[in-house]
Amino acid sequence: MSILAELNGAYHSPEEVRSLLSRLTGREVPGSVTVFPPFYSEFGKTLTLGEGVFINMGCRFQDTGGITIGDGTLIVHGSTLTTLNHSMDPVRRADMEPAPVVIGRNVWLGAGVTVVPGVTIGDGAVIGAGAVVTKDVQATPSPQESQPEPSGPPALRPDSALCGEPHGDRVDR
Repeated sequence: MSILAELNGAYHSPEEVRSLLSRLTGREVPGSVTVFPPFYSEFGKTLTLGEGVFINMGCRFQDTGGITIGDGTLIVHGSTLTTLNHSMDPVRRADMEPAPVVIGRNVWLGAGVTVVPGVTIGDGAVIGAGAVVTKDVQATPSPQESQPEPSGPPALRPDSALCGEPHGDRVDR
């Protein structure tokens, strides 16, 4: 908790923020990670941040059950990732049940998203602002993966700048 108090209590350069996060997680945080405080974490040691991760201000990570965030992921302000749940059995309601949250590469979580324990969000997924994610979200293929490769000589392909259609814009003639 003292690391978070230090992180959230004063201005720090991006390098200082990453250094504090490295102390919190117990491992080196990549130099491409950006976190805008305030940032809240319950434990820290079970939090893994990939290359190029961006976490905006006011995010809360209940990370005791483990949180993994893939390369290039954006988590917008006020989002909450939870990894602990309570038993559904009323007699055991105080019991804690951990389950990890795994977020793939190049995911975008909009403002105020909540992700509950045990959820996996696939590569490239976009989660809209205010969503509560209670089930796994499949990966979203990138446009390059979902489009067939153009065929034919470059000068004859409709996506070719040589055809007078820059950037692949289609022009019906």
